Amino acid sequence: MIRFLADENVEGPLIAAIRRYPEVDLLTARDAGLASTPDHKILEWAARENRVVITHDENSMIGPAYARAAQGLPMPGLLVLPRRVHPGTVAEEIQLYALYAAPEEMVGVVRHIHAGAN
Repeated sequence: MIRFLADENVEGPLIAAIRRYPEVDLLTARDAGLASTPDHKILEWAARENRVVITHDENSMIGPAYARAAQGLPMPGLLVLPRRVHPGTVAEEIQLYALYAAPEEMVGVVRHIHAGAN
């Protein structure tokens, strides 16, 4: 089962919607003590804890994720969400990843989730 880490830019309503699904193992950056932590350090922590990162931050998260993978460093995956999303629809999509995707399918992968985009 995939475990997730939501970085700081994932808003409260989306976090609340995801947490409605008890089968989704989700930590936020704040939960993990990573508030105000640079993106490359978030990815490093997620790799140690084997958690796929969920973000809205296309500008500064994707590059470091690809760099980790290119350098052969562990990168358990990155799900990039559009800025404007319908929380319930995206939460369902993340639940499907949690239930049906194997963690090894996400290793080194950056996926853009478009479900629920406004």
